[in-house]
Amino acid sequence: MRALLALTMLLLVSGCRTKSEGGPAPAASASASASASAAPSAAKAALTPEQEKAVMGTIVNDCLACHTEQMLAQQRLTEKQWAAVVKKMQGWGSRIEPSNVEPLVAYLSARYGTEAPPYDIPTVSAAAASDALSRQPDGPLGGGDPKKGEALYKEACASCHGADARGTPTGMNLRDQPLLYRAAEFAGIIHRGRGRMPAFPMYKEPEIGAVLGYLRALPL
Repeated sequence: MRALLALTMLLLVSGCRTKSEGGPAPAASASASASASAAPSAAKAALTPEQEKAVMGTIVNDCLACHTEQMLAQQRLTEKQWAAVVKKMQGWGSRIEPSNVEPLVAYLSARYGTEAPPYDIPTVSAAAASDALSRQPDGPLGGGDPKKGEALYKEACASCHGADARGTPTGMNLRDQPLLYRAAEFAGIIHRGRGRMPAFPMYKEPEIGAVLGYLRALPL
């Protein structure tokens, strides 16, 4: 009797083990299969060449107007962090169009994300750094009439750089900038434009020199 009871208990225990060990396996397998099938759909598609070209236009117009390319390239941020940075820049006055935000964040997080290789910091000699900020001869742009320059500034520049030339959310401060003493570079920007700033090829040397004279005369 005892032998029969022991055999019965052994069979019951063995049966329970089979169910407890084998039961969850199909469910776990189904869950893993579901995750595997969901992964490709959750992954974001890479930007097309056309989208990347559009993003580069956004960067030139809305980022490089204030920041250098090196400042962007040295960042290593997650997609969430890049989204927060772009949102902060919008709060500070960046004119990024809402429709451009998502592709911009996708591009920056893919190119300058946490998995990007370490940034190779470029070096520049002290002499080159000094030369980049040093004053250059005015040449034919010197001796401009500040009064005439004031009128031209109000006509073409004040709407973005402010009536007092101290800058606005759409244009940088122009008072006491090193660029004001590098007349040829200043004229080049006027003629070609930069970022969102349009080109003004119609202005000739006397007119650009007058604007320079006006801006240089402004107090800090």
